[in-house]
Amino acid sequence: MPSLLERIGNRTVLIDANLPIQLADSLRQKGLSVRHVSEINPKMSDTNIQNIMYPTDVLLTRDGNLYWQLGRGRAIFLGLGTKTRRRVAEISRFRKTMEHEQATGAIDLKIQRGMRILFYRKGKYPEPSYVPI
Repeated sequence: MPSLLERIGNRTVLIDANLPIQLADSLRQKGLSVRHVSEINPKMSDTNIQNIMYPTDVLLTRDGNLYWQLGRGRAIFLGLGTKTRRRVAEISRFRKTMEHEQATGAIDLKIQRGMRILFYRKGKYPEPSYVPI
């Protein structure tokens, strides 16, 4: 796995408030151009963070939602450990599965089948016939 400096490359760095200010100091000592969100506004929302990012910025964050909003090219997720990395991988697999099912129409069949079962249990729909998915 490439080091953090290799992943940053020649981009400018914006560090989320959920990471320590010492990380910004350390990266500055290595010659990188760094801004820390808490130096700008410690209570900045995710939307505002996205708005202040320059096109050449990369965001370092522990916020999984913000990481997924920005995408791998604009953010680097600094997880808390193997459990977090496993969870990110799990979310990524789930996302790919959902995209595939949406593209093939399988998700619609699953939703329809689930709705039929729910209505059947409430007595508002005839017994569902078995539809393999």
